[in-house]
Amino acid sequence: MVVRGGIQATVFDVRRVVEGLRPPAIDEFGLVDAVRQLAVGLHHDGLDIRIEADPFPPLSAAAEVAIYRIVQEASTDIVRHAHATRAIIDLAFADDVVVLTISDDGSGGVADRPDGVGLHSTGERAASLGGERAVDAREGTGTVTARLPVAARATQPRAKVGAP
Repeated sequence: MVVRGGIQATVFDVRRVVEGLRPPAIDEFGLVDAVRQLAVGLHHDGLDIRIEADPFPPLSAAAEVAIYRIVQEASTDIVRHAHATRAIIDLAFADDVVVLTISDDGSGGVADRPDGVGLHSTGERAASLGGERAVDAREGTGTVTARLPVAARATQPRAKVGAP
């Protein structure tokens, strides 16, 4: 039993470390296309998802990871708990703030889980960058909105992996 507990603790630690890593898709495709790749996977779950993205300046690596992970967590909640048929992921940029809005036509099921791990982590990710996250979940509609300041922008655009 002691061995099993040690293994479970190690697995938990490894998952925590992996969770914080930069998703390779961001370097391979760029942030918006990495989000599009996430959406492709969700189509297989019966969810029609649309991506809308304004052009925005290069972001810090931390901001890119936070945006990607917030989209990932919110999208997972849509599939698992809201049982939506349609969703929109909107990335907008104005006044040095990225506004990320993920909305759906689901059951509002996430409202029944206000302390869920995924929902909690979206708030932590936004707060870690000095931003904020709000959730509005009701029957027939759900919205997760994150506002992330980009004052800590990347100083220069990063090349895609494999680019000369």
